[in-house]
Order: sequence, then structure tokens, then C-alpha cells
Amino acid sequence: MNKPNRKLGVLGGMGPKATLYFLELLLKRSPAQIDQEHIHTIVDINTSIPDRTSAILSNDIKEVSTAIKRSVHRLKSADADFYVAPCNTVHYFLDALTADPDVPFFNLIEETAKVIQSSGVKKVGLLATLGTVKSRLYQTYFENIGIETIEPSNQEQDQLMHIIFEIVKKGKSPKSAVAQLEAIMESYRAQGAEKIILGCTELPIVSEFIENDMLLDPLDVLADICIKYAYS
Repeated sequence: MNKPNRKLGVLGGMGPKATLYFLELLLKRSPAQIDQEHIHTIVDINTSIPDRTSAILSNDIKEVSTAIKRSVHRLKSADADFYVAPCNTVHYFLDALTADPDVPFFNLIEETAKVIQSSGVKKVGLLATLGTVKSRLYQTYFENIGIETIEPSNQEQDQLMHIIFEIVKKGKSPKSAVAQLEAIMESYRAQGAEKIILGCTELPIVSEFIENDMLLDPLDVLADICIKYAYS
């Protein structure tokens, strides 16, 4: 097969475990047969970026935006030909992510919406942080293409935040969150969801212990886009 033609930049660290999970996905889904056929990947695991949900809810985005722009500059300086951010909530800061028009950026949420649209699904359930839900990152894209979004109830949102911040980010066993996540998924199914979006990049670390064909992981979508573009 041909070697990839483009270098990938990954703006990571949000959180670190989700970044590593994405990189593993990229390797697993790659068609490469030898080392030299894999995508040359430049990674900035920038753990100094402040919490995105807190910034959104407090409407104080300057510090996050500045940190993002610095990471984008580092990736460009390292000769990345395109870049992605394997974090859903950070897409609220799209102006900062796309501040440098010379380097293409693939929008995780937009690409996921395209996949849902092409599948013919008309109603989805969203599992995400409070920041992603409140900022309507997914809902806006879905509304524009005629897809209804089921949002978590207040209780379900609290449970999701606990799973994300108190279990996955703190390095506790993801299996301990499986029952909670499955209960929310069942609630969505009962409300008519045809697909359920794992709208936080920490959640696939839990859902890999769940067998359910309703789940759609945006990181899978992003990995496939990266592979297609890098080898084209």
C-alpha cells in the first residue's frame, strides 16, 4: 500500500486518557502493515488547558482560547499538515481551533453529524458533559439537518459528570460505571433514540465494556477521517 502523504497533528490532553484512547484507535483502524505505513503523528498533550466546561458555564473563555491557540501553533511549527482535537467540549472554542487557516482542522462534531445524517437516523440521544449539552454543540448541527436530540435529564447529567470526572479522569475502574451508563442508554432507547452519541471522549473508555449497536463513538468517526485524509 502507499505511505500516508500528510502528517497529523493531535491537540490532546483533554483528557490525557482520552487522547491515548484516540491514538490507539488510530493504530487499530489504520490499514498499515509495517511501521513506515502508519501516519506520522505529532501530539501535544497539553494538560495546562483549563477545564472547558467551567469556562463555558462561567462565560470566561479567554484563558482556554489562548492555550488552544498556543497548541495549534506548536502543531503547525512541528509541520503538521492537518490537525484534530479528540475532545467534544473543546469544539465550543472553534474560533481558537481554526485561528490558523493555513492548516486544515477536522471538526469532530460536524463529521459525526454527517455520519448520522447519511445513516437516515432521525432521533439521537446525547451523552456528554454539561458544557457540551448547555452550549448545544451537537444539538445545533442536528437541528440544521432535521435530527432530534434527546438530552440527559438533570439526574442523568449529574450521573454523567460523575462518570467522566470522578471515575474516568481519576483513573478508577471504568467497569464501575457500566451499570449507570447502561441505565441512561435504556432511558434514551425508551424515548425513541435510534442512535446514542458518546459525546464525551472519556465515555468510550467505559462503553468498551458495553455491547450495544445503538452507540456511536465520534472518536471512531474522527479516526476514519484522519486515515482517509492522511492517505489521500
